[in-house]
Amino acid sequence: VGGWIFLIFSSAIMNFTAAEARPVIQVTVAYFGLYYAFMAFQSFSKFYIYANASTKAKKDGEDKPSLRKIKYDSKSGLGLRSDRTFLNTLEQAPPFLAALWMHAIFTSMSTAASFGWLYIGFRAIYPITFGTPLVFLSTLPGYAIIFYLLAKTGQEAWNLDLGL
Repeated sequence: VGGWIFLIFSSAIMNFTAAEARPVIQVTVAYFGLYYAFMAFQSFSKFYIYANASTKAKKDGEDKPSLRKIKYDSKSGLGLRSDRTFLNTLEQAPPFLAALWMHAIFTSMSTAASFGWLYIGFRAIYPITFGTPLVFLSTLPGYAIIFYLLAKTGQEAWNLDLGL
């Protein structure tokens, strides 16, 4: 995704200095930090579940569980929480990053950065809220931020007055 975004916007990016783009670059780096933290959460949670299941199986005199089954067949609990946390972040990465950078390049660097930090904050609470109705405190504001960044950029692109 990043390569395509760069190719599409490379001529526009050259109109900004690194100092001017710094706030959005910082948001992007922070987003990828959160992305990789969630990836690690997914991986470590599976090993935690595996270790506990192995200990229980040994105690109960049963066969050791399959790591493959635990890793790829989580349908509840910590395994599902970590899967959905990482995968939802992965699913939303293309629209968020494209909207963030289009808004930054064509509308406002500072507004893009501000909304980017908000997005990261809402995304960060996803694993805490997953499995409860409170998950909507993470997802819905995130979708609204992406929509706003895209709508405002579209308003600029089509020279419309959407009242945004």
